[in-house]
Amino acid sequence: MRKRFFASFIAIAALAITASGYSNSSKCYINPGHGGHDSDDRPTDLPTELGFTGSQRFYESDGTLARGKFLSAFLENVGVSTKMSRTTNYSSDDLNLSTIAAQSNSYGGYFISLHSNGANNSANYVISEYCGTRSSNSTEKVSGSKKFAYTAAVQHDKNRLTDVTYSTPRAINDYAFNGWNLGVLRTNTQVGYLVESWFHDYRPETLRMKGDAYNRYLAWQLARAYMEYPKGNASGIKGCVVGDIRNTSKGCGYSKYTHRNRDSYLAVNGAKVELINSSGTVVQTMTTDNWHNGVYAFFDVAAGSYTVRVSKSGYKTQTASVSVSNGNSSLKRFNLVEGQNTGITTSPVSVAHGTVYIGSQSTKTVNVTTTGFSTDVSVSVSGAGFTVNTSTLKAGNSSFTVTFKPTKTGYHTGTVTLKSGSFSATVTLSGEGKNPPLTFTEGWNFSEKSGKKNSQWLSTYSKARNMDFGAGKLYVVNAEDGKIAVVNAQTGEFIKDLDMTGVSGGALKVIDVKYFDGKIVACNLASNANDNSKTLKVYVWDNDDAKPRVLLNTTKYDGKARIGDCIGLNGNLTNGYIFFAAGSASEQTEVICYNIVNGTCSGEPGALTPLKEDGDNGEPVKLGLSPRVIPESPFNFWAVGQQYYPTSFKYGKVYCSMNPAALGKVVHGNAFGAFEYRGTTYGVATTYQNATGAETLTLGRAVLADITNGWAQCEALGSYPAAGMGTTRNTSMSTSVATRVNGSDGVEMWVLIHNQGIAYYKYGKVPTYDITPDTTTRVMVSESKVDMGAIDWQTTKSRTITVTGNNLKGDIKLALSGANASLFSLSTTTISQSAGSGYVTIKYAPDAVASHSATLTITSPGIAKIVVPITGSMKEEPSVKGNFQRLGGLWYYHIPAGGTHEAENLVVLNNCSEQHGRAIADPVLVRYLVERGQVWFWNYTTQKTNGRVTIANIGSDGYVVCPANCYAMLFQNSVENETEGSGYDNADNNIIDFSNIGTYGTDTGSSFTGVTDLRGLGYFKNIATLNLSRAKYANYASCSKLTSVDLSQNTKLTNVNLAYNSLTSIDLSANTALTSVNVEGNGITVKPLETTVGGNKTYYLPMKQIAGIIGNGFNVAAMQTGSLKGGELTTINGESAIKFVDDVIYYDYNNGYKGTAVSKTSKFFLRGKASESSKKGDVNMDGFVDVNDVTTLISKILGQNPSPFNEAAGDIDGNGTHDVNDVTSIIGLIVTE
Repeated sequence: MRKRFFASFIAIAALAITASGYSNSSKCYINPGHGGHDSDDRPTDLPTELGFTGSQRFYESDGTLARGKFLSAFLENVGVSTKMSRTTNYSSDDLNLSTIAAQSNSYGGYFISLHSNGANNSANYVISEYCGTRSSNSTEKVSGSKKFAYTAAVQHDKNRLTDVTYSTPRAINDYAFNGWNLGVLRTNTQVGYLVESWFHDYRPETLRMKGDAYNRYLAWQLARAYMEYPKGNASGIKGCVVGDIRNTSKGCGYSKYTHRNRDSYLAVNGAKVELINSSGTVVQTMTTDNWHNGVYAFFDVAAGSYTVRVSKSGYKTQTASVSVSNGNSSLKRFNLVEGQNTGITTSPVSVAHGTVYIGSQSTKTVNVTTTGFSTDVSVSVSGAGFTVNTSTLKAGNSSFTVTFKPTKTGYHTGTVTLKSGSFSATVTLSGEGKNPPLTFTEGWNFSEKSGKKNSQWLSTYSKARNMDFGAGKLYVVNAEDGKIAVVNAQTGEFIKDLDMTGVSGGALKVIDVKYFDGKIVACNLASNANDNSKTLKVYVWDNDDAKPRVLLNTTKYDGKARIGDCIGLNGNLTNGYIFFAAGSASEQTEVICYNIVNGTCSGEPGALTPLKEDGDNGEPVKLGLSPRVIPESPFNFWAVGQQYYPTSFKYGKVYCSMNPAALGKVVHGNAFGAFEYRGTTYGVATTYQNATGAETLTLGRAVLADITNGWAQCEALGSYPAAGMGTTRNTSMSTSVATRVNGSDGVEMWVLIHNQGIAYYKYGKVPTYDITPDTTTRVMVSESKVDMGAIDWQTTKSRTITVTGNNLKGDIKLALSGANASLFSLSTTTISQSAGSGYVTIKYAPDAVASHSATLTITSPGIAKIVVPITGSMKEEPSVKGNFQRLGGLWYYHIPAGGTHEAENLVVLNNCSEQHGRAIADPVLVRYLVERGQVWFWNYTTQKTNGRVTIANIGSDGYVVCPANCYAMLFQNSVENETEGSGYDNADNNIIDFSNIGTYGTDTGSSFTGVTDLRGLGYFKNIATLNLSRAKYANYASCSKLTSVDLSQNTKLTNVNLAYNSLTSIDLSANTALTSVNVEGNGITVKPLETTVGGNKTYYLPMKQIAGIIGNGFNVAAMQTGSLKGGELTTINGESAIKFVDDVIYYDYNNGYKGTAVSKTSKFFLRGKASESSKKGDVNMDGFVDVNDVTTLISKILGQNPSPFNEAAGDIDGNGTHDVNDVTSIIGLIVTE
């Protein structure tokens, strides 16, 4: 029964949340108002002064039917199905209004009722009405109708051809406006409106509504409104060009009826109107009708630039330019002038040559007519690539040709100017220069399809995993055998294998290679599957004969399952970046960047960029297997993988992708590149045949695409090899492409498809590379100079350089010289001839504040010596007075080696004169102390002055976290030549403040006899156990004077023993890991917090997650962060026992959960109000999960904002929103509990 109740409850709640009016925006029911020229059709006479007879009338039903048919055509053309209440104009077509509403409801689409208004032969405005429920204009019967109606009114008002008496578009509640609901809307349940499209008894509007051009324009406006709402795609309908043509020197021709402004001028009947595109071609023509409205209109006009030309016998021809865009009307009016045309006219008025390949040309003819003069016409042309065949034309009828012969790519414009005396005309020119399509020829092809191999480096096609081009050679990774072959790029002949000494580790010890910064860079494939495979390594070979050196060695790649499929590089190998796309096929891909600074690559990622789709809440991008990243900058890059076409990412979000059609709509390519040749950008990406099942990932090839129109619209030019490389499936997804441009002469391309083969292609003239092995004896050094920078007092710094030899004739020797050479040292002074290369670490250990320099000299038989200058400096050194050292104005006592304590330990003097030191306030010294292991901070004084040890506010620089070897730090109070505590009253003044200092531990011989207030321990973030009890130090004086302890904010502290002190207060706030506290023997009077549960007052201690409490209780004044209560309470605000109440759960340590029968002396937990994060489902925050929480959550979903309300507790499924799924989950919690 309970489950059934909740199921019904959920159904009702879901209905309340989701119920609303619904209409299908893909369907529209159109009602052309009235019908049959009946008495209610409001016939309107036409002006007899214009020659119309009394039988020539306008009927509203004629106009609405014309507009309805045009509207239906427009909507059908954009994919909206329509139904009309009538398609003819007979009395039988004038349906009952309720019948129209019923048909609309049955059809189920949006509803539009078309009308025009009538009043006093003068008024003229547009109004649309929607069905309302009350007199307030803000109410609507069917949600969405008001917006639907308003959008239509706004569009009618844009670029209007009529004159109005009320200019503000209006969409009104029919009930508020009329006092009743309109018949077609009253019972209509669909989103809809009735529109009065202007006033048909305003005679200029009457004449317009008699013509098809105007009615079609009104219908286009309504279709455009429909595309905006409800379709949400305003640009989904093509634009139109409209206007009117009048003779403004004459009146409209009638005076009986009202006319205003432009409507008072003579409308020109029979004018020829032409729409001419940018190529000079007439694309549409019409003639104004004889209804004396002068209206012209062109529809279905593609976006672009056009010329409108108007001509009529007895008038001078006029032209005007107009720009058209989708979803917009373009208005152009003409005021014709009577007379004959004089001057120069051309046909066409503009010439568009289109796309012309460089090296080719296009020629077009322009006809010229002159009127009213007999002198010659000069012809001149401007614009790169354009020429004309003459500079002079005779008066009369003639012509000339324009030739476009581009010499560079891109869009070109120009102008031809014709002039004779005061007469002139211009012809605009345009054309696009484009490179001829690149057509590669094959140089060599080792693939399954060709059947060719190279036994020295490609005995099977699986041995070519990835490759790159550099200096005339291909570097091809054989991941199976862990080799990198060096191959002649133009012949495919084997040269050698790279030296792989020391290359090891990872799931595959080498998988990808790049030729970068004149060197060879390769990486392994790392995986978190096991310890043997999880180390990511990047190697560098300085040349083909060099041994590899490790540039990157790390296991830090943000926990991703896989990394290394492809290495991307940016900058150079001295200062640059290494990029990887990390993640398995099921993980969100993350681009991880490692920074190279001064030749050293950090193992810590410098930037982590998770990839997402575009938008604020973009879906995670999972590139899939073999993800690759091609960097442009640290945060902008191209990426490609098993599940994504080549895609550009800006700051981790999708920016644009390569046109899938260019790749045959096959998404598994995985390799991508781009190059520019003769001003044109080309893209190249690998793909396969478009197939399913076992034939996927076969017939791999590279597609060459022209990117002139952008990546999203790029066009495929060809694929190489056209027939594909092989039929073995490339299940690893590994592919590679490489290109090399030879200036403007030619291009080379190499394509590799793992398991299928590798091939070389070329276009035009390509260079001949000198790849003769270099036999020169040479030594190269990674750094031309080494600057250690400025370092702190008594610190050292090291820098590692790489020394590489080529064709050595002996060992490489290294030596230091110069005035400060003794301050520098080398990790080695010899690199053997057999080793060939090695790493050398230079260490700098200054002994004084000064700038230092030395010279590193490198020699080897057969080479000129190499000199590397080395510099560095020390920031500051201490002044010394005996055993006292001064640093930053502070004095410290140094115990030398052989003294009472171990060498390098420091005793710090505080609050003394200059001879005896001052308080610590220098982070550099603190770091120096902490780095040296056992460190003593000892309050030492020769006078009975205030002995406060102040080691405060040191730690913001991060230097004070102790390393592992810092095994003891003693904070002790003492007086010279006196027994601890004797002869000196520590009780009043001795306060130890350890705020912001670092890791803290205790020495077994320490004593806190004089300490009364122990504070600042809240900043010792790594404390796990703190023991200051008398029992711990049985042989020493107890800490019985310790009355106040601050242990707040110790997130790692688990156990505290403060037994047998004199504690009156203890702050344990913000201790998230604390499990036990011993304050036995302190006798603290408990001051608990008070709350009301079940109508009764109860008391509790708000300690969070404490599993065991020993002692007499706590002062809880500063302990208000938790929600779990506990303590052994003997008195509560003077009362001798706890008041147990109903509806509260108590926990007895000895007997488990109890109701009200818990022993008053038992240790217990009292369940009270839970924190927001601790109890899912408790949305009303009363400590329980029940039906009240269900009703509260439903109120929240319905927008009623209940209070209190726990946001986190209500989002059960963690999707960031509150919905019916969360209601269902809470009910599940209740049923389970």
